[in-house]
Amino acid sequence: MRFDSGEATFYRATASATALGQPVETFTELLSEAYSEQKVGINRYYIAKSHDEQIDALIRIHANRQLKAEDICILAPYTHEDGEAYIVRQIQTVMDEVQCMDIALQRTDGLREAIENAGEGGEHAATTD
Repeated sequence: MRFDSGEATFYRATASATALGQPVETFTELLSEAYSEQKVGINRYYIAKSHDEQIDALIRIHANRQLKAEDICILAPYTHEDGEAYIVRQIQTVMDEVQCMDIALQRTDGLREAIENAGEGGEHAATTD
């Protein structure tokens, strides 16, 4: 299996509050992995729709147990023109030449900007609206 589509960077969001009680969302970078873009099949697409979700992208990476549904993913180079961040909706372990994970992603408007505006490094804080 070739992971030659680009690099996927995963983040986990944690909600907290400032001393004044304002909500703050902290983004912690979990890992960065090479990925292979996969086709979103018609069955996966319609099953997601039946659960009021939408699968905009499907990627495959080497298996990694620290990822969870609801984590955030940014793909580079952008495989979609908008370059927006995605929420992990489903993780499925598959056997290819090695153990891998197929990750179903849903595009989310504005999330990439919140992560980038929060700063550089591992822990990022961004005020939520």
